[in-house]
Amino acid sequence: MRPEISVIIPCFNAEIYIPRCIEKLEQQTFKSFEVVIVDDCSSDNSVELLRKIEKKTSLECLIIELNKNSGPGNARNIGIENARGNYVSFCDIDDYYEPDFLKIMYEEIKNQNAEIMMCNSKLLFKDGSERKNSYTEIFDKYKEKEDYLALSRSSLCYLLVKKDLFNNISIPELRNGEDIAVIPLLMLKASKIGHINYSLYTYYVRENSASSKPTKKSFQDLVTCFSIIESMWTDSYSDALEFIGIKTLLYSAVLIGFKANVNLKQIKEQIYCFTIENPNWYKNRYLRTMSKRHSLFLKLVKYKMYLFLNMYAKFHSIVMK
Repeated sequence: MRPEISVIIPCFNAEIYIPRCIEKLEQQTFKSFEVVIVDDCSSDNSVELLRKIEKKTSLECLIIELNKNSGPGNARNIGIENARGNYVSFCDIDDYYEPDFLKIMYEEIKNQNAEIMMCNSKLLFKDGSERKNSYTEIFDKYKEKEDYLALSRSSLCYLLVKKDLFNNISIPELRNGEDIAVIPLLMLKASKIGHINYSLYTYYVRENSASSKPTKKSFQDLVTCFSIIESMWTDSYSDALEFIGIKTLLYSAVLIGFKANVNLKQIKEQIYCFTIENPNWYKNRYLRTMSKRHSLFLKLVKYKMYLFLNMYAKFHSIVMK
């Protein structure tokens, strides 16, 4: 029998996290789903552990082994190609779903007649402490399609998506930020988008993980992300496109650029190019949704205060506390 939902999980060297992720899937109160795990050429015992679990679990499980490591974007694309569900959701192997994730997301996407459903999340830290990461206050005020495009979450893991939306759209094969590029494109195609006030996804914060370390490659990936979005954007929703650029280039890429000691000339070039195309970006109506620290950073960008931007970046971990 065809499952309603396909849960797609990329896996790379994550043997210590696999049991928890699978256990949480076994606890799901919604049962019409399959699990598609794509191992991205792990060098630890991930595949062996997955094969053992496959024999014991009650889950409908498909395990795909790649013979070359190519990053989570490609792993997810392969998962989507092999998915049989009408809807797809995504989970990172070191994170997990709350027991009602699939049930509530499926009920709401049906009840709201939507093609994409978003939920809130919570952060789980190594010491066991948790912090909710809620967008409810924003989406209580901003409910139009352009609002969702501008203010959407930056992770596919917080979404349930009608699988057909991925027709002619693939996730970029980047090492960082591939979700940033694909989510707005999916939302452009969606007839309706919804959001629910439940923290259903738990993101495990690994402070020393490779993906959390700013690099010159992650700077370039963010630049590429926005280029992909621009190239596939329609003429409408110009405020949303501009705001995506503000978040992706002027904030995230510039911040990572300074953290990773990217050549200042390259950083200035990205700021200059965006400013030439969007001379009034600082008047964008969605800027009011940004936090005070984000707004401060963008003011430094606007006035080209590079010394202070560099200082902000170096002490970012302190500012975030």
